[in-house]
Amino acid sequence: MPSLAIASPQISPEEFLVNTALKDGKIFFQNSMQYPRGLLLQLKLARGIMFCPKLKVKSVVFAKTLKGKCLLLARDSRNSWSAPAFYMITQRHMDVLNLKETDHLIFFIMTQKALEGFLDKEFTFEKKKEISSTLIKNEGQFLSKDVDFLIVNLKDKSSKKDILSQLKISSDDSANKAYYGKNLNPIDILSSMRANNNQADSLRQFLTNILR
Repeated sequence: MPSLAIASPQISPEEFLVNTALKDGKIFFQNSMQYPRGLLLQLKLARGIMFCPKLKVKSVVFAKTLKGKCLLLARDSRNSWSAPAFYMITQRHMDVLNLKETDHLIFFIMTQKALEGFLDKEFTFEKKKEISSTLIKNEGQFLSKDVDFLIVNLKDKSSKKDILSQLKISSDDSANKAYYGKNLNPIDILSSMRANNNQADSLRQFLTNILR
């Protein structure tokens, strides 16, 4: 009699991204002693967190292009985290890219000004001269309390600040529609908080617990 195999349920790319973000979040906070003293206390003031755990490099003629998938969650004044909004990240360079496929990035959005930049359809760091950022590297590093972004590369602490060079982040409308079943703009998800998908509850609860 043939055995009856139970097929494992298939998850969507968006669900996989949410699960990976939760995993990366746990790795970061479990190893927080490797980062500057006082960082966790500072992160309790974060207005949002973006996870970029899926990057892919493509070579075209003399240029290299890095593309990836990201998700962003925002926090309101009651310490409630929004559902995730999905984004695409791209970086193009004529010589050597400053990011690699193995990199896993986390952007801690520390100010309302920085968070509002993501409510638009597109965010380019080089065009936002008024927004400051710091790449977190080691426990002895001094961190300013006035910075707009704190950035962590989970896979490579030797990353240079110029990883942000030519980095563009844009709303992934097709992913948002696939995850929520309707057309939604970033402002609907992050500010109005009109979106919900129970699959992201574990990620939202984790952030609530760790950053309360």
